[in-house]
Amino acid sequence: MPSLFRAALWAVALILLLAAIYSAVLWSQRPQPGAEAKAPVPEAIASAQAAEVQPTAEQPAQPAQPPGDAAPAYQTRRTTPGEEFYRTGNYDKAIAYWTEMAKKGDMESNYRLGREYIFSPSGVVEKDLKKAHDYLLTASKLGDPRAMFEVGTIYDYGMGVPKDIALAAKWYKYAADYGHAQGQYNFATMIETGEGVSKDEIEAYKYYRLAAAQGFYGVPFNAKEQKADKSASVPLEDLEMRLTKDQIKDGEARLAAFKPRTGPLEP
Repeated sequence: MPSLFRAALWAVALILLLAAIYSAVLWSQRPQPGAEAKAPVPEAIASAQAAEVQPTAEQPAQPAQPPGDAAPAYQTRRTTPGEEFYRTGNYDKAIAYWTEMAKKGDMESNYRLGREYIFSPSGVVEKDLKKAHDYLLTASKLGDPRAMFEVGTIYDYGMGVPKDIALAAKWYKYAADYGHAQGQYNFATMIETGEGVSKDEIEAYKYYRLAAAQGFYGVPFNAKEQKADKSASVPLEDLEMRLTKDQIKDGEARLAAFKPRTGPLEP
């Protein structure tokens, strides 16, 4: 019995010793007074936090927000003040903002005003095709492929200017060379048949392929009946059937060599 009693005492003592060691470890790892325990920040999150919205010509640096105040939406959404005005229905403020920024040579503002004066979706400004043309031309020269496409459309349909297919083809090609999918498609349809530009079916194949790579295949068209037909083939498929293997090989080489233009337009 004495032996069993001593064994029990040793077991109790050992348990108490282990509990004391564990408590000492926890105490040593406690947060220091005034300091907050922080979990390590994953690298991807740290990079995102470091890459907060940077000031641009259209989005100047903003003063620091008082604690507890939410930052303006355009800071967290990475948009511009003009876009936020428009998104929230403050169309008059958006137009005023874009007008002021367009005077300073801002590309996006010129493009947005051009669209407004063509279609007047907001109803704030009246349609004015002359102003639309001027704003879109400015945006085009600054390097906006969307504006280049719109200028091509203006000449294609004679919107406020004499209809000019050659100029339409010229501007569609600018848009195409800057990587605009519908510009690539429209220019392909014109160069395939020689409408407003010298005919070149291999070059048409290249631009059709570039547009298709961005998901723009065009409308299935029944050439015999001259009407859209969802069961018909798209222009690229019709062209591929007409081209020889050597022509397609040439077209593939041109496609591989294509690099979209960037920066201001230099005709």
